[in-house]
Amino acid sequence: MFAGYTYISPFLLQITGLSERSVSVMLLVFGIGAAISNWIGGRLADRHLMLTLYGALALLALTMAVFPLLGGEPVPAAVLVLIWGMAGFALVPPLNMLVLQKAGEAADLASSLNISAFNVGNALGAALGGAAIQSGLALRGAPAAGALIGVIGLATLSAAAAADRRRRMRAARE
Repeated sequence: MFAGYTYISPFLLQITGLSERSVSVMLLVFGIGAAISNWIGGRLADRHLMLTLYGALALLALTMAVFPLLGGEPVPAAVLVLIWGMAGFALVPPLNMLVLQKAGEAADLASSLNISAFNVGNALGAALGGAAIQSGLALRGAPAAGALIGVIGLATLSAAAAADRRRRMRAARE
């Protein structure tokens, strides 16, 4: 998320052609989406944890992949910014739930490490977005880099889920 979000203001100013005031409104739209989906992500995760993780991550990657293509126009940009905020923050509750489920008696340690991992991810995402911009892709490269990171995240989630299923199957046979 932060590979693109870190550079969203320059994108909206330079590519979409919005005024600084309109960029502020777009950031508010992002924040509204984030606030709403944080609650929705928690509710969905209570029912279908892994499905919520896969769905939110896939929606985030898709939104960031489409943003460089359609974000140059104000109305599609506004819709995508809302979805971007929603998808990005719908991930937080199920990720926290998954970490705490797996932590067992080390929940306090896992929770603090999880927050640290979020912060490292923010910094790495911003750095990778900056690298994409510097690579010649310009501002459109930042959300594209975020989409690629999202796809890698989906692959990592799938691998972790498969390993967990194998572990549970071995434990059930023993």
